[in-house]
Amino acid sequence: MHIVVLPFPMQGHLNPLLMLAKILAFHGFTFTFVVTEELAAKMEEQENDRETPELFRHSIWHSIISCPGAASMPSSRTRFNFLESLQMLDMLRPEFENLIRDLVSSPPGVTCIIIDCFVLWGQEVASDYNIPAFLFYTTNAHALCVALQATNLIARGLTVSEERVDCLPGIPNLQVSDIPLSIRAFPSFAVGLAEGVLKAGKVILNTVLELEMEPLEFIRSKVSIYSIGPMGLMLPSEKAVKGHRVSFWVEERECLDWLNAMPDSSVLYVAFGSLASLDYAQVKVIAEGLEASEQAFLWVIRSHDLPSKILPEGFIQRTKNRGLIISWAPQPEVLSHRAVGGFFTHCGWNSVTENLSLRALPMICWPQLAEQKLNRRFLVDKFQVALELEEEKGLVKKEELEKAIREIMQGDAGRELRERALKCKDRILSAVQEGGSSQMHLNDLVEDIKKLGSTGNDI
Repeated sequence: MHIVVLPFPMQGHLNPLLMLAKILAFHGFTFTFVVTEELAAKMEEQENDRETPELFRHSIWHSIISCPGAASMPSSRTRFNFLESLQMLDMLRPEFENLIRDLVSSPPGVTCIIIDCFVLWGQEVASDYNIPAFLFYTTNAHALCVALQATNLIARGLTVSEERVDCLPGIPNLQVSDIPLSIRAFPSFAVGLAEGVLKAGKVILNTVLELEMEPLEFIRSKVSIYSIGPMGLMLPSEKAVKGHRVSFWVEERECLDWLNAMPDSSVLYVAFGSLASLDYAQVKVIAEGLEASEQAFLWVIRSHDLPSKILPEGFIQRTKNRGLIISWAPQPEVLSHRAVGGFFTHCGWNSVTENLSLRALPMICWPQLAEQKLNRRFLVDKFQVALELEEEKGLVKKEELEKAIREIMQGDAGRELRERALKCKDRILSAVQEGGSSQMHLNDLVEDIKKLGSTGNDI
């Protein structure tokens, strides 16, 4: 049985779908994973650099589609622009249609297509060729719950940042400013995504039922859902995990040696994901807060952010005995390292679930993009595993950041946050065990895909 996977070609979207394909490969499915030239080159290079299980080499093939504007495609070398990404994505459609035409006309055909929700035209192509489609929602159920109500939210107006939004189940103390940026800045895209989810009727989420029962219950009233997460823990063996992700940046693994020399739980890990680009004022505040806190730190500043030009003069020299700045980290290994005691994060869902799945570190939240402000709201108010920084025009005060760092690394607040985070970890680990909710939903997905193979019709 052959499945085509169509991801949104950015790192945070690509990796969960790649993990899902590898999880399903253990159940006997084969895959065509559709990528751009740049992504294909990175995937091939990184697979050659590490041991890739034989199963994956024979069950997951990369199919390359080119884009007329490939030179302008968002990449590791450029700052992220969401609108440009959507425009470039539209240019991929003709080649994807040609690929599907070729695949359906020759063995083994196409059993179904798994489509990233952000690829709004993917379902239309699947429908044109009468191929069943499953949508994949990269982030969490809270965000999808909000996304499904995009039309109503836009109609009521989203102009007053402090205005309360009380119509969303399972999401307390929500303000307009917490609504995902896509709904506020790109309403036509947001409405299209909601309509696509409802039309598809079958959605796979990278989440855990026990963490998001209320929003999942709301979504289940609209569509069939499979909550299968965290993806990184669903792979059946440690060997499989070794090559389960693609990175746009070269991991500076030497940071693990540096961590090995540090005391237990003494280092604050600072990382803002693969898309957010901090400006000079934001970097300056982080640097000043780190320096004033006197706390050891490992700070990821992506290479195109030019740390030597945007850091305060003399900062590296003054903190050289307790701080390390790198351009990219092997994040799961950093978050599971005994020396790391806290996480200063942008609240990206992949980073949040990695943290809660590993050592469950207390977090400081400074969201930047997408649904990250929404994630902060339930991490702080609902799960109570993170501290919120007060912002004014996108900036925080050095003194507040210094205080937050001291609290999570040395204070009672940090210990209390960690205790609650460990409870979240227990729920996650229970979900991925045999008989757990994520495993049960995975089994449901496998059986539903197998039904397609025998009937050729929608479930």
